[in-house]
Amino acid sequence: DYQIRNIDPLIQASSQVMRLLAEKSGSDVVLGTIYADRIITVSHAFGEENLKISYVRGKRMPLFRGALSKCVLSTLSKPQLRKVMTDNAGEFDGQVAETIQDALKEIRKKGYCITFSELNQGVVGIAIPYQNKAHQINASLGFIVSEKRYSLMEAGKAVAELQHCAEEIDFALKYYV
Repeated sequence: DYQIRNIDPLIQASSQVMRLLAEKSGSDVVLGTIYADRIITVSHAFGEENLKISYVRGKRMPLFRGALSKCVLSTLSKPQLRKVMTDNAGEFDGQVAETIQDALKEIRKKGYCITFSELNQGVVGIAIPYQNKAHQINASLGFIVSEKRYSLMEAGKAVAELQHCAEEIDFALKYYV
């Protein structure tokens, strides 16, 4: 874990900007990516809420539950997504492939996903898809907040803050060639 955190360019490029966003917003900021066919939170900057969440850094997440996972899947090409879905058909809780693909298309169109209590009761996920083709990264960046905090937030502003953070990560990744 220590070596990965100190070698992985995505983690290196994102850790400081995520920490600053968590401090500024008071919300947990998470970064998830896909390794083989597993979606994993690779970085987590903690906010003020001290939320009890099930999927901590390094733990495999459900493939199609939660804003972070859905946004990661939305970055995949059709062949990549088809392979993930075929190899993990049991994880999609009886959802039809076309329904899943339509939902991911909607995420790509809107540029974000918001979920309510999909992974933890009373917890809201707000995430954006994140790609960096130069580094072959398919990922997602998001906030994890309580329903109470979410009710006080402007979703559009939260998405804009995540997009700005993603731009800063892109800039930092230029130094990891």
